[in-house]
Amino acid sequence: KILSKDFVKKYKGKILNSHPGKLPELVGLHPVQQAIEKKVKQTANTIHYVDSGVDTGKIIKEQLEEVYEDDTVESLSERLKIKSISLIVEVFDTLWNSQ
Repeated sequence: KILSKDFVKKYKGKILNSHPGKLPELVGLHPVQQAIEKKVKQTANTIHYVDSGVDTGKIIKEQLEEVYEDDTVESLSERLKIKSISLIVEVFDTLWNSQ
């Protein structure tokens, strides 16, 4: 979902997004499908700040994931989803403890 510019401006630096794709190569909707179609060797789970663009905010942390030749959208999505949980916890823990 794309947030309104006013909302993003009001909460600048406080909104995070977990994106199942390597940025800035795989932006927008369906980044896992994009990775499969483009036959990339690696993608990532990316946590970034939300700005007024689409997946253009400053990257906080990225966790690389190999894309295998026999991967499907479903298999790669599942691997990314499982690993994203620990990444989200790590990022929130780091941000919370730095304040």
